Amino acid sequence: MKSAKLTKTFASVALCALVAGVWQQRALAGGDDRKPGILPPHSHAYGKSLTEWLETYWRWYYTGADPAESKVGHVQLMPLPNGAYIRGSGTPTDPALYRGKLEITLTAGTPFVLPEFSWAWERYNNGTPDDVPMDDSVALGGAHPVLTFDGRIVLTDANKPAYYVPDTAFDPIVLYPTPTSYGSIAALSFQSLGVVGEPLSVGRHVIHLFEPEIFYPGDTSVFPDGYGVIFDNTWIVTVLPEDLGNPKIAPPNSEPYGKTYDEWTAAWWQWAVSVPADVNPVVDETGADASEGQRGPVWFLAGVFNATGTAERTVTIPPGKALFFPIVNDVWISTLPTDPTTADTIRPLIEPAVNAATDLACEIDGVAVRNLRQYRTESPLFDVTVPANNIFGLDPGTYGPSMDEGYYLMQAPLNAGKHTIHFHGSLPTLPFTLDITYHIRVGK
Repeated sequence: MKSAKLTKTFASVALCALVAGVWQQRALAGGDDRKPGILPPHSHAYGKSLTEWLETYWRWYYTGADPAESKVGHVQLMPLPNGAYIRGSGTPTDPALYRGKLEITLTAGTPFVLPEFSWAWERYNNGTPDDVPMDDSVALGGAHPVLTFDGRIVLTDANKPAYYVPDTAFDPIVLYPTPTSYGSIAALSFQSLGVVGEPLSVGRHVIHLFEPEIFYPGDTSVFPDGYGVIFDNTWIVTVLPEDLGNPKIAPPNSEPYGKTYDEWTAAWWQWAVSVPADVNPVVDETGADASEGQRGPVWFLAGVFNATGTAERTVTIPPGKALFFPIVNDVWISTLPTDPTTADTIRPLIEPAVNAATDLACEIDGVAVRNLRQYRTESPLFDVTVPANNIFGLDPGTYGPSMDEGYYLMQAPLNAGKHTIHFHGSLPTLPFTLDITYHIRVGK
C-alpha cells in the first residue's frame, strides 16, 4: 500500500508520513506449522543491517517503487497498499483512519523488508528551508504499532524501540522523479520503524498492521496543534513453492544453463533476428526451419509474425535439449541515432503492453503450466546483429541498445518420443495475439 503523503490538510508543514500495513498471517490447514517471525534487530540479515535495509527500502520507494526493482537479491521489498480514507479529521482525539489491502505472491524461501512507518525530511524548490528532523523520542513515542503474522503478535510498543532506526541521512540524497505538489524535490534523511521478515511457509498468509500515529499539542514543533492518523493495513500473501508448481520448468529466479531468465530473453531475440528471413523459424509456420540457428543445450521455440498470430509446427529436436520460449513478449530495438539508449527510457515504450497482457496459457502434453504471471521477465540492454535478408527489413549490421519484456518459460529436456506444447497470450494494446502449437518429436 502506498503510504499517504502528509499534506497541509493535516499539518502546516510539508512532510512525508509513510506507514506500512501489518500482515496477519493464517497458515493453510495441513501446511507447515512453523511460526514465521522477524529477525533480531541487530542481526546482519541477508547482507545488510536493519538500518541499511530500511535505507534501501525508502530509497526504492521515493524513486517510484518500481515493482520490477522490488527485489534486492532474493529479498522482497514489500509494496505498500493504497490506503483509502475512512473517517476522522486528523486530530489527536479524532485521528484520520486509512485502510488498505494488498495481495502479493512470493516464492518459497523469500525473506522480506516490511516498514511500519517512516518520516522523510525533505528539500524544496520554493524557498522553504530544509526540514529539521523530529526528535527521535517523539517520532518513536508517537507510533503505536500492533503487527501480527498469522494472528501472532510480533511487534508492539513493548519491543518497538529495538526495531527503530533514528534519523539517518540518505547518502546520496534521494532525488524525486518529479517535485511533489508542495514543492519538495528530494529526501535528505529518514526516521523509521521496520522489520526484516523470515521466509513464510508455502500457502496463504495474512499480515496485518494497526498503527496509530498520535502527536498532542506541544509534543513537537512539526505539529504545533497536534496530529492523529491511524493506518489499518492488510497484506494477503500467497507463497508458492520454489518451482511454482511446475517441477519441469526452471523457476523464474534460477539460472538455468548459466544464464538468468532475463539474460535468456536477450539471447532469444539475438537468435530470432539473426536468421535470414527465408529460413527464419519465427516466419516459418510449419516447423520446417525450426533447427536454423540453434546451438548449445537450449533450443528456442518461436512465436509468429503473421496477421493471425497462429502457427502449428511439427519439429524434431535432439535429445537433451531444454526449450526456451515466450508466451507473449514486446521488444524495442534502437535503429536510429535519436532512439532511446537507456533502460529507463526504453522501458516505458514496452512495459505498458506487457502490463496489459491477457489470456496467458500454456499446456505441455496437456498439463497446464501454473502461475504463469510469475514468469515475467525484463531483459538487460542488448545488441542484435541482422543479416542482409532479415525479418525486419533493416540494412544488415548491428543495432541497439535493445530491450525486451514478456513472459517466458524454460522447459527441462523432454523425454524421447512425441510431445505437444501449446501456448497462447494477447497484448491487446498493440494489438497482438499468439496461439502456437508445437508437435515435437524428441530423437530420430
